[in-house]
Amino acid sequence: MYEEEDGAAKDNIAKVNEIAKKIKQGQDKFDSIWTRAKSDLDVANGIDNSQYSERDDKVRGDNRAKFSFPILDKYIERVVGNYNANPFGIQYESNGNSGQQKARIVSAIVKGIENRSNAKDVYRETLRNLTTVGYGWTHVTTEYDNEGDDSLDVSIKIESIKDYSSVLIDPLSNHIDGSDAEWIAHVDYLSKKEARETYGEDACESHEGGLFESDFHDTDDTSIPIVTYYCKKVKQQQVYITLDGQVSTDQIEGSTPKLKKNQLIECVKLVGNKIIFQHELEGVSRIPIIPAYGLPVYSEGTQQYVGIVHRAKDTQTLLKYSGSLAAERLALGPKAQFTAPFESIKPFMETWK
Repeated sequence: MYEEEDGAAKDNIAKVNEIAKKIKQGQDKFDSIWTRAKSDLDVANGIDNSQYSERDDKVRGDNRAKFSFPILDKYIERVVGNYNANPFGIQYESNGNSGQQKARIVSAIVKGIENRSNAKDVYRETLRNLTTVGYGWTHVTTEYDNEGDDSLDVSIKIESIKDYSSVLIDPLSNHIDGSDAEWIAHVDYLSKKEARETYGEDACESHEGGLFESDFHDTDDTSIPIVTYYCKKVKQQQVYITLDGQVSTDQIEGSTPKLKKNQLIECVKLVGNKIIFQHELEGVSRIPIIPAYGLPVYSEGTQQYVGIVHRAKDTQTLLKYSGSLAAERLALGPKAQFTAPFESIKPFMETWK
């Protein structure tokens, strides 16, 4: 029994290390992209001088007026506004007449899932993120129908991932819909206190090669990562096909052997370095985190995606500089501007001081 427990613990450590390695690969590609994306988001928001960087202070000097003009957000709202006026959803169609009834049934089921998930707001959030920074994510997941009872009944739900930078995708993925990604990870954070109370002390322990040892942790050491990790797997099964086309797992005289390959998705959830959930989603061939990308560009030999803001940052910079300069000149100008002989105002000199 102890050998089995020891073997299971080693398997868990190996799985955590495997996930940590994948996440490090994702970080190596996306850290610089997320830094650029945050800069784009700051320019779009224009809140609390977020449009001004340290570079602006060096160029303009200290103690200069800083006025923000978040006009790019208006163009983002135009894109999102078009969706508000004509919202889209998932619709199934049949290539032939025989499948039309089935397509209508499936469309009605999906429509119900979208309605329960308030999918209009989900799609709007994803669209706004990709329009602003070039990356948006939608998560198809499940939730218990009633968390207050002992029932295991679940429903499919479509969720928006608000923080674009909380997702890391296989760096080798090139397809616009992410269908070729071998793995995708969604990262959130939880306080260590809550993690200990909910998942036990071992959730906060680190080990060599784990999440904490791969530089994947929050700068605040009072929190730990929560990771939802999806990866593709292939299960092989030996089957035998008889002369009349029947399939059996038992060898039958005259049958032809075939190695059958079934693709599925493995879902692993971790709190720190502790696996709290691990399940294989049979019959599912796509990772249920779907990317939505903006305009593709190439930088430093790699492809990345940008939104409206990135290509209009110079225009926004020119506007904020000229507007701030105009405000400085207005503030420093004389309060009363007029021309008159000195003698005509001399009696009122004390009044005008």
